[in-house]
Amino acid sequence: MALSMSELGFHGSAITVEGFADLEKTLHALAGEKLARKMTRKAISQATKPMMMAMKRGVPNATGPHTVKGKGKVYKRLRRSIGRKFKYYKRSKTTVGVVGPRLGKWMGYHAHLVEYGTAPRYRNPKEAGTSKVAAKLAKRLGVRGGYTGVMPPHPFIRPAFIQHRYEALSMIRRNLAEAINQVARRKVA
Repeated sequence: MALSMSELGFHGSAITVEGFADLEKTLHALAGEKLARKMTRKAISQATKPMMMAMKRGVPNATGPHTVKGKGKVYKRLRRSIGRKFKYYKRSKTTVGVVGPRLGKWMGYHAHLVEYGTAPRYRNPKEAGTSKVAAKLAKRLGVRGGYTGVMPPHPFIRPAFIQHRYEALSMIRRNLAEAINQVARRKVA
């Protein structure tokens, strides 16, 4: 029996958390904004680490003639690119944690191709049925022709998300409750 993504409890690839507003408001009231931000970020960081590690473990190992000098290091950059980023919104006093491949110097640009796979790919635009202008440009740039094949999907982001989403929610809830208790004990003492 297959379940739809909405039946699994998420839409897209984000968790929308309801019910944490009370915990955050209590933490902000007891600790102040700066300390509350720090504790919330720490809670989200601890909760997202297992998900990030599962994504890294899920990146496929490359084998075959396309590997770099036969060492299977094609996906090394992709594995290194998986990380976490945190953002705090002052108006709503909300902290957001994002887990996944990072771009820029991290070189996670091809994560979507590995996750979802590709259609048949050609290096020569003329073979792919595109315009003559694109074919001339490819020839001028020295692009050699040929069929590069179909890349099958190797999902590693969504399975890690599905596996660890409830664990992350419970860890955030537990860590925020511990932070509130810790601040309350300091206030009483």
